[in-house]
Parts: sequence; C-alpha cells; structure tokens
Amino acid sequence: SCTSADPAWSSSSTLPFNFRGTVGAPVFVHVDDDVVAASPFSIAVSPVTAPPNDTCATATALSLAASSTVSLTNAVHDDRPCTLYDSLAGDVVFSFTPSVTGPYSFAETSSANVDMWLKSSCGATTCLGEVGDPEVISTTLTAGQTYYLFVEFNYPGGTGNVTVSVTSP
Repeated sequence: SCTSADPAWSSSSTLPFNFRGTVGAPVFVHVDDDVVAASPFSIAVSPVTAPPNDTCATATALSLAASSTVSLTNAVHDDRPCTLYDSLAGDVVFSFTPSVTGPYSFAETSSANVDMWLKSSCGATTCLGEVGDPEVISTTLTAGQTYYLFVEFNYPGGTGNVTVSVTSP
C-alpha cells in the first residue's frame, strides 16, 4: 500500500492506493501535482494483505439466490469499467456460471456506494453490463459460460464490506 497526502483533497486527507510488488523488483511511483504550483507531499509504503477474491484467478464463486459478503479493504485496482468513470479504487472479483441460459440479475445490496461491471472473461475490453447507482446489472447469460463481476467503491480510499447476489426470475 502506498499512501500519499494530497492537499487538493484536503490538508489532512490521505489517498491510499495498493499495488502488487515482486520481491527484488523495483517499483516506481510517479508523483505529480494536479495544480500549477508545486506543493509539499509525503509518501509512505507498507505491506498489506489483499482480499482473497482480489484477482480473477481467486474470484469468489457466486451461487444463485445466495448472498456473498466480502471486504474491499486493501483491494488492488486490477480491472477497469468499460464506460463508467474509473475511480481507480481497488476491485474484487466474483464468478458465476449459470446452469440454464436465461435472464439474470446481479445486485450489490449493502449500503456501500460502489460501481459494478460484468464481463464474459478476465481481460475482456467490453462489458455485458455496468452500473453505478442503483447497483443492479440485468442481462441474459449462456449456460456453462463463466462470467466475472467486478466491484469497486466509486471513490478513492473506500474501505469496508460489500454484499453481492445473483438471481434469476
């Protein structure tokens, strides 16, 4: 995790961002002021443990009509929405493989303010659906195909839990 104090947000706020590092490999952090005049900043780096479903390879499998609650705390920003504003917040990943072709709805039901997007594969550049508020994606899915639902807070520095479910009429 890297935390930087950014006076543009407020003189006392910090904006954490997480990244994956490799032992022995350097990581370069570019610091740039977002106003004309230079301003002081501080930066601190510390290790964090990402949520277990922080990548496609470790996506939490969703079951029909069952809720799954996970933490977004310390999540790494691995994917990006297709057309929504990208908050650059860390995202977590859920997978779902329908047994029947038909309409399905994915919903985030906690009080968290999140963005969600659904893709047919990890690394896909197109989304089958994406939403900010309200947090429900409805689309037709094909039996046997695995789909990936990405969830991130829609503001930097968000922490806490999200609850996701998938239903079919």
